[in-house]
Amino acid sequence: MRKATNEALNDLIKDLTELPGGDDFEVSMHAMNLISAITDAESDLKDCVNELCYKCGKYHESYLGACDGCRWNEVKVSFRD
Repeated sequence: MRKATNEALNDLIKDLTELPGGDDFEVSMHAMNLISAITDAESDLKDCVNELCYKCGKYHESYLGACDGCRWNEVKVSFRD
């Protein structure tokens, strides 16, 4: 999901700058602000899930399947798609 979103936004910026008059700095800045906001939200989600994993403590044994079925692990996996 994150990769597709970033690619779509990059394509949008490219298309906007290729339009006649598309070099409008304000449009580019709005798009860059949107990318920044999405990146910040992704980082916040990752930090929240990591904090919950830290409190649970089972993440040390995740390679043994300790996190299988964990709803927070499912959030992390679905967010990556």
